[in-house]
Amino acid sequence: MSTTDTKIVAPFGSWQSPIDTTILTAGNCKGIVELQIDNDHLFWVEATFPKGFRTLYSAPIDALDKVTQWTNGNQNVAESIHEYGGGASKIKDGKVFISQKNQILLLTTPQQDGKELVDSSLHQDKLKIRHADFDCDSKYVYAVREQFVQGKSVPDNLIVSINIDTKEESIIGSGNDFYAVPRVSPNGKYISYMTWKIPNMSWDNTTIVVAELSNGKIGKVISTFERNNINYQSFQWSKAEGEDIEFFYIHDRDNFWDLYKVNINPETLHINERKLTAGFDVGSPLWILGSERTFAVSDKLGLIAYDKKNGELEFQELMDFSKKVVMNDKVYSNFGYFNFGKDGLLYTIASGPGRKDDIISIDPVTLEIKVIRQTLSSSELIGLPISEPTKTAFQTDDGTVVEGYFYPPCSNKYEAPAGTLPPVLFLGHGGPTGNTTNALDFKKQFYTSRGFAVFDINYRGSTSRGKSFRDSLKLNWGVRDKIDVIYAAKYLIKAKMVDPEKVSIYGTSAGGFLVLSALIDETSSGKGESPLFSAGVCVYGVADLIALNGSDHKFESHYNDQLIAVWPSGEAVYQERSPINHIQKLVTPTLFMHGLQDTVINFEQSVKCHQILKKNNVMTGLILFEGEGHGFVKSETVKRSTEASYYFLCKAMGIVPGIQNDDLVIDNSK
Repeated sequence: MSTTDTKIVAPFGSWQSPIDTTILTAGNCKGIVELQIDNDHLFWVEATFPKGFRTLYSAPIDALDKVTQWTNGNQNVAESIHEYGGGASKIKDGKVFISQKNQILLLTTPQQDGKELVDSSLHQDKLKIRHADFDCDSKYVYAVREQFVQGKSVPDNLIVSINIDTKEESIIGSGNDFYAVPRVSPNGKYISYMTWKIPNMSWDNTTIVVAELSNGKIGKVISTFERNNINYQSFQWSKAEGEDIEFFYIHDRDNFWDLYKVNINPETLHINERKLTAGFDVGSPLWILGSERTFAVSDKLGLIAYDKKNGELEFQELMDFSKKVVMNDKVYSNFGYFNFGKDGLLYTIASGPGRKDDIISIDPVTLEIKVIRQTLSSSELIGLPISEPTKTAFQTDDGTVVEGYFYPPCSNKYEAPAGTLPPVLFLGHGGPTGNTTNALDFKKQFYTSRGFAVFDINYRGSTSRGKSFRDSLKLNWGVRDKIDVIYAAKYLIKAKMVDPEKVSIYGTSAGGFLVLSALIDETSSGKGESPLFSAGVCVYGVADLIALNGSDHKFESHYNDQLIAVWPSGEAVYQERSPINHIQKLVTPTLFMHGLQDTVINFEQSVKCHQILKKNNVMTGLILFEGEGHGFVKSETVKRSTEASYYFLCKAMGIVPGIQNDDLVIDNSK
């Protein structure tokens, strides 16, 4: 349509759109993770369609168009360690390691079955074993192991070394509840790792250990980095040649996850720590192993690069910390999995309002960007109505400034009648210790291109704004996040940005808990008035906090002690904040969706909520997906769940849907 063409006038929310559910599973892959460089080759993992399998690829840096698929159709480069997985591949010195069920495979050529490194005869008493977060030297592979032993209620978490030739094993890290990031120094003399104990999470009190390493075993501990209420994370060795033991890490002693350079004299063990950044979070919560590379160091160039979490990427000279080059690109604003190549370029996975998970290279001198691999080709985006978000801030109940991204309706073909306002869909991210960004997300664009506004909120407790903001949700989950989304809705209504009669909310996991908490809360309607929210969608959300406590896996087994109250002494608080105990109050149309194989939140929580609403003649629906766990990965599930959510919200808010859906059964339909 040309700029001179007259647009079709139709109510907000009812527009037809070229962004349909097929585009949610279109392109090269669903997502790109685990970017690594080994010698002169780039390696990465793609989550492929339609089953969500993860496949390992590589390309030579001097010929990036020559892509090689390393794993075969039977190998899924994924591991559910800590239930959230990550770190299922490692490439170093020509060795390719991938995690498989109860096994570690060593690949030497593409698409081979590989050599099994775990001697199964040593583990007859194990129900299952998971491995991830690898490193290696010339003789040994090092890995985080989670082993489920017969007769034990919780798994053991360890660091192991395995002789690549003989399969002989040694446990080199044990005694604590969790381990992560085992990293061998470039000279092979030392090893570092991160560890923590329950009730802490990986972003709370943690310890980094640096020790001598010989023949796959740990010797003398050189230093232990730990302080009360300090999170140490994201360890990386320096490759500079010198007498000192030199490395980089992140900690939050001064509120933000700041980056530090550390030198240790191997004779005196004197430690010299120099702060490189201040005032913003370089680090991020380690939900997924292998995702800690939020910065990269080039000793050859004397540079360090990191994401400032505000849309800017910064290059800083190591010899003169005052010399910095800031890249503020209009296309890319989020960066991860940092790597410097021997060619002096920075390689990273980047995203932005119009891009999703692209592998790019950046020249630190000229700031020239080259696109190497895209989840969805930019040529396929031409002509699509992409809504670009605006960061929007408002004050919540105690005066704290809370932010979110506001996406306005966007269409090349339609416009709404004059004087009307759009319906709005509020989104609550999962975690809750996490955050949302402005990265291109076609689920949001699915709505905005049909005439919805979308507001994606970073409520109190979200990351990227320092420890004090992150910790403000402790003991207040289900309170402050709920208040924040209510205040956000009232702010947009007062600013006349959205239709006050068409306010909806959608959330997954912890975001689903937010959905139910907000819909039930009487203050959301100003007490006595009609409800603030007109409809909601709860996707594998938490409804019963006590049941969640009873079914929680080890990684999150004491997470609720921080977020809600110490169990069992705080049981009354759990009862009060559990939406299932107040579901009788819920009069707002609500759709529930859940995976039948969810090991984090049992699908019965959604079933029970739906049954109560159905019995109380509240408009509701329930879809259970076979073969799906905590997070939908199958392309068909993604399509069905997206279409059902939109259709249900439209029906609940009196909007004529732009699509037809015969698959969804709506109970007590209006």
